[in-house]
Amino acid sequence: MLRELFRSEYAQFVKPLEDKLNHLDKKLIETTAHLEKTLDAQFVKPLEDKLNHLDKKLIETTAHLEKTLDEQEQYSRKCNLKIFGVPVLPNENTDELFKNIYKEKMAVNLPEYAIEISHRLPAREKTIPPIIIKFSSSKFKKMIFGCKNKLRGTSYVIREDLTRRRF
Repeated sequence: MLRELFRSEYAQFVKPLEDKLNHLDKKLIETTAHLEKTLDAQFVKPLEDKLNHLDKKLIETTAHLEKTLDEQEQYSRKCNLKIFGVPVLPNENTDELFKNIYKEKMAVNLPEYAIEISHRLPAREKTIPPIIIKFSSSKFKKMIFGCKNKLRGTSYVIREDLTRRRF
């Protein structure tokens, strides 16, 4: 009897409350989904678009800056040449070594002031480090570079001083 009364009360009061609670849960889920969709459309999507635009602009700016930097670096090397294959001597003077090469092997006469500075560059193990020469003007560099063919048959090779991007 008590059980029947409980079932009757349950069916009369508790079951409708459970149904109402389930209905409210469904409504809450629907409202939350709608709210997320609305927030996404109003706030997240515009922010994503702006982020994508800024990312694209950053990539373009970086590429432009890398190109400009390479151009500046190459411009700073416009009076430079590298000579490979010159054996290392104790207490060497790279200016004099190069002067002997261009006078004797290339038959070129340059004024004393044509070479601004020269020195050995670092090299990998077991290789002869090249000498880099900075000329006082690109005119002198072009004179030497134009006669580099005269070094065929020797151990010497002359190349332009190029940036990594251009090498």
